[in-house]
Amino acid sequence: MIQNLMLSCPLIDDLRLIYCTGLKTLLLSSNKLYRVDIHFCHGLKNVEVLSPNLQTFWYHGKKSTRCKINLAMCKDLKSLTLEDANMSDDWFQNLLSNFSLIEQLILSKCNALRHITISGRWLKKLALMECRELTEADIDTPNLLSFEYRGQKMPFSSLNPFSLKEAKLYFESSRLQPDNGGQLLFYELRNFLHRFDCSKSLKLVIRSNKDVIIHEDLREILVPEIFDVKLEIIKPSTSLEVILDSLLRTWHPETLSIVSSTISDFPEQAHMKLADRRQAASCCNYNTLNNKCWRHFLMDVTTENLGFEHANLCQLSFQENSKEGGRDQSSGKKKSLLVGPWGGNGGSTWDDGVFNGVREITIVYDHCIDSIKVVYDKNGKAVATEKHGGVGGTKRTEIKLQYPEEYLVSASGNYCPVVYGGSPVIRSITFKSNRRTFGPFGIEEGTPFTLSMDGRRVVGFTGRSGWYLDAIGFRLSPSQSTKLLKKFQKGIQRLTSSVARSPASKKDTEKPDY
Repeated sequence: MIQNLMLSCPLIDDLRLIYCTGLKTLLLSSNKLYRVDIHFCHGLKNVEVLSPNLQTFWYHGKKSTRCKINLAMCKDLKSLTLEDANMSDDWFQNLLSNFSLIEQLILSKCNALRHITISGRWLKKLALMECRELTEADIDTPNLLSFEYRGQKMPFSSLNPFSLKEAKLYFESSRLQPDNGGQLLFYELRNFLHRFDCSKSLKLVIRSNKDVIIHEDLREILVPEIFDVKLEIIKPSTSLEVILDSLLRTWHPETLSIVSSTISDFPEQAHMKLADRRQAASCCNYNTLNNKCWRHFLMDVTTENLGFEHANLCQLSFQENSKEGGRDQSSGKKKSLLVGPWGGNGGSTWDDGVFNGVREITIVYDHCIDSIKVVYDKNGKAVATEKHGGVGGTKRTEIKLQYPEEYLVSASGNYCPVVYGGSPVIRSITFKSNRRTFGPFGIEEGTPFTLSMDGRRVVGFTGRSGWYLDAIGFRLSPSQSTKLLKKFQKGIQRLTSSVARSPASKKDTEKPDY
């Protein structure tokens, strides 16, 4: 049928097949084809594309089905995205060898990959996302500009980052503890960061839970030994204010620390922002309280000299519960912190309010999350709220927490359109309690999101819904910890104390700071 379609419509240049079940073999032959996407075509075992002008190929396979892909005729391919849990090392190397002009390569959840080589003088963007078994990636890409990695290890230590202009490194593993290779990873990570071209004045952003550190250049880097950490290296042309606008658009940390040189004007700018806030900042005149930008919640700015390399530490403190909303159903007092929502803009807004905790969650799903319904606790009594979402979905699950001893500690998922051109919806969701993991429910496809409570508890849900669950957010109880800031301050103390001491022996000075 697809071949007949191509013969009948010879001018087709963009072909995207999504959930086309029943196909076993797909043969595409057209000089006009510019892009081909194949997503979740259950039963598909062979794909061959005979299109010499093909520029983009995106394959998202099924875990249960092996599919052979032949792109040998597509010598001019520029962008290749593969999400295939069954793809072997040899198969990948043979496929990649066809594309000497490739500029973008994205490998996502290719869990059979272990040792691979990626080389190419034209490659500009590379992403390795959640390839769980990947232990070594030999990367030789002299003109690489952008690199993104998400996983539990650091298989890219051989990568020379000299040419990079931006990088995003997400290490999200509760198993990555100091006695399980954690210290080695942080040592490798610090060495990797120090190999960047410092003359470019790249900025480093470190995020974890409710704290943020921004290094205005990479000459003095303190990477705290924490887990579930996100690092982003940003182009020098990006101003700190733009970075803050991006970081703080949907959530506000309790503390944001910026390490900058003494000639930087950011501390002065931060104090000016504080003064503007006290004089009723005019940047959000038409926004409601819950949609005000970070400038309105800036409470204090402090600056201190770190005592090394003429560096300053500027700390911005934000109002606790800066995005509070809804009232505690038991006391009538505002107590929650709104985080999110994640997802699209479709459907209508809903908000369950604020309770004492969560007792039950009912999820209906298939290719996405169709609906969600939550039963809360209010002063020891169960309170059921209305269902949010549509009537579709073929699978149903009920999460029953052993409240109050059991409570949610994290939530994660993915969101993206179900079909090309549609509005993003929640595609998958996973909940973790202090005792168990529930999910994932749905299909893990699209943009990931993660909510770590860090001492808080979920006391309410909010979001958007129509035919599906379009977006989801959470209301959290007050926090008890700021782990990232404490570890950062300890690192500062170690570094400044080592500078203040008289020169140590050669043995001491050569010992790496784990």
